[in-house]
Amino acid sequence: AAVRRAADKPTRDYNLLDWYYSLQATDSAAKFDGAEADVIGFVYHDPALDEGSFWLARFAVSCCVADATAMSLLVHWPDAPTLADNEWVQVNGRIDADRTDSRDLPSLEATSVEPISEPDQPYLYQ
Repeated sequence: AAVRRAADKPTRDYNLLDWYYSLQATDSAAKFDGAEADVIGFVYHDPALDEGSFWLARFAVSCCVADATAMSLLVHWPDAPTLADNEWVQVNGRIDADRTDSRDLPSLEATSVEPISEPDQPYLYQ
């Protein structure tokens, strides 16, 4: 049902939960190569990533905060080191069917990353 809901709107309107379900439901991330994205989340700098990358993350909840699950999308942006972990940002760019760690791993090639206030509702609901 979540995939059908996401398919009914332009990718630019997808949130991280929509991206998660849509990318999980496809056999190839290349289907979304070049798709526009405008996504809100918080920054996580994974030490395993290169300096110009970070994870854009959010928690999704089914029932209550106790069942929260992290959703994330890899973002490439040259100024990534200027962002603080847990800082909320809005990222605009295009999806790239990237190959990371010898696996298909779509990423967001950011054209802009803007700091924002934490949303009134930081959780996404499944």
